Amino acid sequence: MIEHADRFLDAHRKDETFEEAIARANAWLASVLESPAARASMSAWVGTFDGASLSPPVAIKVIGPGATDGEIEALEAWLRARLPRSYRRFLSTLGQVSFLHRPHHPTYGIGAIKTVTVEYREMIDEWFEGYDSVRFAEDWKKAQPVSGTYRSWRDWPNGNGVFHPHEVKDMNFLTICPGFDMDAHFLALHLADASGEAPVFQNYPDDGAAFFVRGATFDAWMSSMVDDLIGAATSRAAQAAGG
Repeated sequence: MIEHADRFLDAHRKDETFEEAIARANAWLASVLESPAARASMSAWVGTFDGASLSPPVAIKVIGPGATDGEIEALEAWLRARLPRSYRRFLSTLGQVSFLHRPHHPTYGIGAIKTVTVEYREMIDEWFEGYDSVRFAEDWKKAQPVSGTYRSWRDWPNGNGVFHPHEVKDMNFLTICPGFDMDAHFLALHLADASGEAPVFQNYPDDGAAFFVRGATFDAWMSSMVDDLIGAATSRAAQAAGG
């Protein structure tokens, strides 16, 4: 099982598109299921995910359908911003996918994005309202490097940090997928750069303002999800097979 994982993890390219990432995940699953032992223990590590029973089996199942131009334009009008290029392309081509591994929930379809984004915005507001301004200022000061201050999310080391209130005040982001423990992944549109792309952040369930950067683009986020999928599913499959 481990050799299958290593081979497909090593195949991850920096410029991998979401289509290529999904194809890599599905090729990995096909290679794993060539093993009689893996097939025999499949129910233990696949669980209720029905993509593995398709012909050919898939580790990331396209639910679809792709969003229409009108649906995307209506969402962008509500956001008052254009969707990042790779995410817009995902919505218009695949629309929605589900994963073999955590978060066990599919990405949000175009019809649900506005509703869940409103809910997420309310949660972010609650987190910032819960901060005591004096205490937060002291904690922030202690967190700063000796050489200077963290002026934005970009300055925090290792992709982990806490948003400044002003970085989310315009609420210019949207949710794209439920998280591992119902914490949300969200695409921060207010941080989009001139290229038209934007990073994907995962917030922490115990602090909605704290984040971990999961990818500089939607494509990169999908690649990271595939890497997690292969690693997690390989571990579960090995345990189920007793190896």
